[in-house]
Amino acid sequence: MKKSSYTGLGAILCAVLLFALPSTVFAQSTSGITISPPTTEENVTPGQLYTYSIKVENVGDATQVLYPKLRDITGIAKDGQPQFAKDGEESGYGLSSWVSFDKTSLTIPMRGSAMLGVVVHVPDTATPGAHIGSIALTETPPAQTTTGSAVGYEVRSILSLRVDGEVVEKASIRQFFADHIFFTKPEVVFTTTIVNEGNVFSRPRGFIDITNMFGKKVDTLPVNEGGASTFPLSERDFVTNWTSNDFHMGKYVAELTLTVEGAQGFQSILATTQFWVVPMNVLIPVLGGLLLLVVVFRIVLGMYIKKQIARVTGMSGAALSPRQKEAASLSRLSVVVIALLIALLLGLLLLFFLG
Repeated sequence: MKKSSYTGLGAILCAVLLFALPSTVFAQSTSGITISPPTTEENVTPGQLYTYSIKVENVGDATQVLYPKLRDITGIAKDGQPQFAKDGEESGYGLSSWVSFDKTSLTIPMRGSAMLGVVVHVPDTATPGAHIGSIALTETPPAQTTTGSAVGYEVRSILSLRVDGEVVEKASIRQFFADHIFFTKPEVVFTTTIVNEGNVFSRPRGFIDITNMFGKKVDTLPVNEGGASTFPLSERDFVTNWTSNDFHMGKYVAELTLTVEGAQGFQSILATTQFWVVPMNVLIPVLGGLLLLVVVFRIVLGMYIKKQIARVTGMSGAALSPRQKEAASLSRLSVVVIALLIALLLGLLLLFFLG
């Protein structure tokens, strides 16, 4: 059997297995099936014949009769679950029509094992790039399986082939956003939608830098740290959470930087989004206190101005001339404006020292 000559695909398929296609065992408490290898990946050439072997073990205490079937995987949903082609459905990245088995059923004694031979004939017209399918073993005979459904397929081995030819590696960010614009505390969920425009798997990885309104970096978050992959000509969401126990307030910028590694090198893609953190439990008391300070300041200063005008003119406030009243009113307005400017300055200083 030819060994894989390209780098990165093994890790990609491991990610597919980890996040989308986990092998499972039968639900009965007295029986269980394991299958190995869990994944087979190869570089293949159109027109060539390839053979593989899969070992199926019965770790239960009863004989099992299993039926093999290969179902094309047409994509991976945004939540990471595989999407299977219906019986007879053509898939641009499928390979079910290339595959045959040396047995139509496997009888495996308890605590025993059996080998399943897999023959792959790659057609001359095979399109370059990724082709992937799931070799499934089920207790239900093929004639009784539900068309177009993966129900009943309990154990799987992934067969992934990369056909030689022109390879297209291209990924882009369709959207990058926070789940809201305003937050009362730093608990933000970022969603990144990656579009794979190529014909091979794409595995974007990177980080999100979060900076405050003064340009100070407050946190860095990993994106797709586990290395999950995006199916060719499809898109996938990657969710990143940011929480912090530190005090945060004001406008923040999240800058996304992703790198996609491929056989043709590295591709970097960038995106940014903005959001606000407004801690109302802190902001309301502070603003209330400042407002109260302004009101008290205005009242006290107004009384002082009125008293001074009365003292200078030797008259009571009620006997002030229109010009004197206008002067007093303008003085009070000036005091209010000054007080508001002071309050704004205090707020900016608060943001500066606590932001």
